[in-house]
Amino acid sequence: TGSVDVNLADSQVAFANGRKRTNSAPWRDGGANRECLPLYAMTLLMPQDDGTFLPWLATGYTVSEDQTTFTFKIRSDAVYQDGTPVTAADLKAYWEHGGMPERIIAWGGSMLLGLRDIKGMQEVMAGDTTVASGLVAIDDHTLEVTMEGPTPTFPHVVGIDQTGFTKMAQVKADPEDWHWNPIGTRPYGVTVDKETGHTEVRRVDLLGMHSMFG
Repeated sequence: TGSVDVNLADSQVAFANGRKRTNSAPWRDGGANRECLPLYAMTLLMPQDDGTFLPWLATGYTVSEDQTTFTFKIRSDAVYQDGTPVTAADLKAYWEHGGMPERIIAWGGSMLLGLRDIKGMQEVMAGDTTVASGLVAIDDHTLEVTMEGPTPTFPHVVGIDQTGFTKMAQVKADPEDWHWNPIGTRPYGVTVDKETGHTEVRRVDLLGMHSMFG
């Protein structure tokens, strides 16, 4: 439990957490340290209760007849919270990053329940390589995903919050501390004070993506 300051700007949100946030890196801890992930990390699709999917970071996808290859079309106006464009190469690198052995414990474990069936991801998880052969950025807005075998449930996997994306360039540039202030893909930014665990959530204008958020 905790108290929140109700004197907030219209663009701010405050909430109480059951325990002190020790980090905001999704692979270092789960539970209370991961509940902010849906605020800033957008998934490719948004599953609905009736089994259908709404476009989200992807405008849609096609699937091969044998249910092994999925091709996702990334929104052409998709941007990170700093205004830079989201590319298919970013998404490929982010999933591969999450599959590396040192990140399997929490975030990787849940994320890879479905992603581990992508060709080459098992080798990434084992530490044999950093590149999954089944992930191919065809162009800036097309991500091709090839599975080890028929996987008709894969669209459900890419709607799980843990598969959502933040900016890979930030992760590479600041691997130790990026997660305290991640540059995400959803309309809420999250900043965590690593001394106090205080979490600030703020509304972010995602420029050209107004059609998604109003």
